[in-house]
Amino acid sequence: MVSIWARIVAVFHFILLSPPKEQWPDQQPLPASVQAPFSPQVNVQAEAPQPPTPFLPPSAPRASNFTCEYPSLEGYTSCSTYGDRSCWLKYPNSTKQRYDINTDYESIFPPGKTRKYYIEINNKTIRPDGVDRQAMIVNDTYPGPWIEACWGDWLEITVKNNLKTNGTTIHWHGIRQLNTTANDGVNGITQCPIAPGETYTYRFRAMQYGTTWYHSHYSLQYGEGVLGPMTIHGPSSADYDEAQPPVLMTDWAHESWYTKWWDNTIGGKPGIPLPDNILVGGKGTWPANKPSKEFRLNFVKGTRYLLRLINTSVDTSFVFSIDNHKIQVIGADLVPIVPYMTDHVVVGIGQRYHIIVTANPIDGKANATYWIRTQPAKGCDPGGTKKIDPRTGIVVYKDSEPVDLPGNIDVTCRDEPYDKLVPILKWTVGQPSNIAANSQFDIGFDNITAGTSFPANIPRNRFNMYSDTMWLNFSNPTLSQDLSAKQAAFDSHSVVVKEDSKKDDWVYLLVSGTGIPRSGRQYLPIAHPIHLHGHDFAILQQSNEPYRIGGLDLKLDNPPRRDVAFMPSKGYLVLAFKADNPGVWLMHCHIATHASGGLAMQIVENGDQIVLDPFDQKQLSQTCKKWQEWSSNKANHFLQDDSGI
Repeated sequence: MVSIWARIVAVFHFILLSPPKEQWPDQQPLPASVQAPFSPQVNVQAEAPQPPTPFLPPSAPRASNFTCEYPSLEGYTSCSTYGDRSCWLKYPNSTKQRYDINTDYESIFPPGKTRKYYIEINNKTIRPDGVDRQAMIVNDTYPGPWIEACWGDWLEITVKNNLKTNGTTIHWHGIRQLNTTANDGVNGITQCPIAPGETYTYRFRAMQYGTTWYHSHYSLQYGEGVLGPMTIHGPSSADYDEAQPPVLMTDWAHESWYTKWWDNTIGGKPGIPLPDNILVGGKGTWPANKPSKEFRLNFVKGTRYLLRLINTSVDTSFVFSIDNHKIQVIGADLVPIVPYMTDHVVVGIGQRYHIIVTANPIDGKANATYWIRTQPAKGCDPGGTKKIDPRTGIVVYKDSEPVDLPGNIDVTCRDEPYDKLVPILKWTVGQPSNIAANSQFDIGFDNITAGTSFPANIPRNRFNMYSDTMWLNFSNPTLSQDLSAKQAAFDSHSVVVKEDSKKDDWVYLLVSGTGIPRSGRQYLPIAHPIHLHGHDFAILQQSNEPYRIGGLDLKLDNPPRRDVAFMPSKGYLVLAFKADNPGVWLMHCHIATHASGGLAMQIVENGDQIVLDPFDQKQLSQTCKKWQEWSSNKANHFLQDDSGI
């Protein structure tokens, strides 16, 4: 069958414009095995090159004792300076032999060290906004501890589950997991849940650099607090003087999201579950219980600060701004971009941005205090949000009452402007290899009658983006099944799409908010933040208009790319990824209640090429055995009431 994509793209390859002028010098790193020549010296023995001295990365706190180490890179030195943050490691007296912002990190990265972390997931009562709340958190802190690594490091992170009545997994959001699909952390897909009292060790390479987060992928658990920031230190596309710790922004509910979900979907409570508050940096204010200290950033006039924004919400996308300040955007998700200036940035659920804020208030007052605003984006969800004060933090030059200067900010639900997200490392997207039947997915809302996969004998509404609504079997993850057969059989509620392509072929996906009407199916006016595991994807088109055949206008020459992008309300989103990472990869809406409602599918990419190393194979088997022992005990049996993710 000839792909509909092939016919569309054949036209675009003739009309592509010439590539723009290079923004950065064309430089490639020296392979670790190659040694630079040394000038001959008479009667003097040349000193052997030494590995780089361990160094404090510029994006780490100045008071930190964290260092980057590259013991196998003899002769290399750190080259990030106040005047040039684009360089990371270089060989002396050479402009070519560098690891820098232009290095193709998809295949080339400096060999670092192995960093080991140990974290525990616990039940605990917390009060981040002054209201007591039973929560599930990491290492007794909310947010969880900041996990740091350097570009090229291996990470080995052991997770212990101390929860009383829940399994858990940890997903490393946006991490490519090249040839390490067993470490993606999705129960029912890449592993069984970690049973209470048990541990699981995740091992993967930090090929990318930038800021991301880790979170539970067990039902709605990350909304209960199982999350934290993660930074892979590396080069930057713009200069800065000082880096602030990651800024996590989230919606927050005073009642468990599990309870809200149950009441709404099983209990028949009308309406849509909504958050009660907004937290920034794990802190919030509540009228009757205002904490003694709100979230604050202390600025010194003239200093250029790197801020790392992360939206860890269940249901809310934010428009971030600082009163009376401009923002320079330099990275989207884990992709460095050509810098651009703005006065606000829209951060969808799961998205991250690197921004630089220069401490020069527009009004020139360097002895004032200014509001940080995280305004819920309007129009993302027909349920809306409760009226919550968006003034969620302060920038302090000198202690004083904040100046209220909100500015004229557009708070429409949308991604950052398509033409502004220009990756430094360029891609040209080739013709698609997949057929039309495996490329178009319509997001609908279905009324489903009771069945063996669903609890309680009542109809319910569930989301659907392909053949069925997702409902995973925790005890039988996809990765434990035989994926080599071309016609491997899967339960319909697993919602599996098999993509068997040659290495580096392109796979196109069209996700639409409209489709063919049918009985019991609705198409809701909702903007869905779509996240794909295992890949950065290229955004070929993003439209607010309904999809129509022949209406595509795809950008193939260096399109924006990231790992979360909005499918606009009533519109469509066209994505493409390179089939270079055999594995089982979840694609889902990152509104957590929508994912719980089944708005997800999984892509089995070149299943016959998936190979687990002995450690991962043994751990997969043992974890499932322990989970089955725990979950089969009637005393531990708790009804699965959602998709599982």
